[in-house]
Amino acid sequence: MIRSTIAVSLMAVLLAVALSAEAVTIPARAEQYRGYLKRLAFQTTGRADASLLGAQVHAESFWRPEAVSPVGACGLAQIMPLTEDFLRSRHRAKLGSGTCASPRWALHAMVLYMHDLRSRMAGIDDIERAAFALSGYHGGAKWVARRKALSPEPLVCLF
Repeated sequence: MIRSTIAVSLMAVLLAVALSAEAVTIPARAEQYRGYLKRLAFQTTGRADASLLGAQVHAESFWRPEAVSPVGACGLAQIMPLTEDFLRSRHRAKLGSGTCASPRWALHAMVLYMHDLRSRMAGIDDIERAAFALSGYHGGAKWVARRKALSPEPLVCLF
């Protein structure tokens, strides 16, 4: 229960930051990755949704490539070791031989993974699909499926 409350709270913060109409000062650490993340987002999704991805990196690691969580998530995108292995096997041609400790590899892996999740998640609109994708990123796609199965509104993530 606590894990789902934390996940929903994190998603709400990420979505609020990403969808905010107000101008937000970009942290100095983020500037060096800004253009790269924008290009990746557009090349991968056909949309310029780098603000959500940037908010995600900000929440995950505060733009610190050396970040390692207590449970072993690594790098800017805080990718877990099993997810890193999965992404490396699924997107070998696109990702090459980097690791989660490499900032560009981690950003590319995050963008690809979020695109995979978002394209698989059903929701009543794009905001709900993004919320489900963020839930899947943090708790796994199986967690999202279980949550949807128990929900009175399975196509709404944040109610």
